[in-house]
Amino acid sequence: MKKYFVGVMTGTSLDGIDVAVAEFDIKTGSSISIHSYNTYPFSLLYKIYIKKLIHEETTLEKISMLNYYLGHAISKTVLKHLEEHNISPYEVEAIGAHGQTIWHQPEKKKIMNTNLNSTLQALSGPVLAVKSGIEAITDFRAADIAAGGSGAPLQPIFDHYFLRESGKDVVVLNIGGISNITFLEASGYRDDIIAFDTGPGNILIDSVMSKLYNKDYDEDGDVASTGRLNHDLLYKLLSISFINNDPPKSTGRELFNIKLLEDLDAFSIKSQDLVCTLTHYTALSISKNIENYCTTKPFILKASGGGARNKMLMRLLADYIPNAEVQLITLDDKDITDSREALLFAFLAYLRKNKIHGNITSVTGAKREKILGSVSLP
Repeated sequence: MKKYFVGVMTGTSLDGIDVAVAEFDIKTGSSISIHSYNTYPFSLLYKIYIKKLIHEETTLEKISMLNYYLGHAISKTVLKHLEEHNISPYEVEAIGAHGQTIWHQPEKKKIMNTNLNSTLQALSGPVLAVKSGIEAITDFRAADIAAGGSGAPLQPIFDHYFLRESGKDVVVLNIGGISNITFLEASGYRDDIIAFDTGPGNILIDSVMSKLYNKDYDEDGDVASTGRLNHDLLYKLLSISFINNDPPKSTGRELFNIKLLEDLDAFSIKSQDLVCTLTHYTALSISKNIENYCTTKPFILKASGGGARNKMLMRLLADYIPNAEVQLITLDDKDITDSREALLFAFLAYLRKNKIHGNITSVTGAKREKILGSVSLP
């Protein structure tokens, strides 16, 4: 009997392919059983390809080829994961896969005589379904955008069902390439949920570590901890309007990238000072958004994503948000600090199969709730 849902996430940090397997039941209560989770690192070649695709002039051929490449790569990775964890593909109901975001434009712009916003996640659903032999559900953001929303964030639906705390306000923070938060008020009402991107997560820190240190990230915040905060650069960064924009809002590599730092003359300061300042900026942009748009009362801050492993960043968050009880996320007796986003797409696949709405209109700005995802059969 089919019972498992597989979730796959490839995020803006370009860490790798995250795969999670779980069972869900929200018809008789908010129930989740997490079976397994792993990250399968991307090759350096892939990271270079994606960064060039996003930041340099590209061709339609390269975008098209990436769609099909990811269908092949993700199917191989999912089948490898299932074999490693003794799960038969016949036990899997569906794969929910996000794809690689190569463009996200939440603000409307004019094309010909029409104002539109748009988003593009590279991944061919039919290729994933045929190559894996498992039903694939992809393109989760499009229906929300069609209904007038920004297509992001999608994570709050998972947080609403599984991460609330009785009688306590909760802010769920994901520090991936971009940082985003879900504010779950103690009331527990779905229509009261606030969620949005706060700005950079690891994206600027990782970009600088790659450029200056030839490393993927600042492990434990070790480089940042040896540097000094540069107040002039911090002031310039905090002047970027996105941080103070009202939600709903979302962002990506289109704004926060190496070119931004070059334009701000950021590389004129010492390397360790730059990493330190960017770490402070990340923490401050998160704390300012929580204070301005979520709560000033004591609350629980549940942190996830790769940035939650950065010890200095977490210390700064505790300093900048003194009224928060900061903790990593556990669920189903498991640490889901690294797997929350992959679990989201497994859950969105579950919702799609059960014809349950997956977006939250108060979060994305959509005019109505929608069933999310496009289905591809094997």
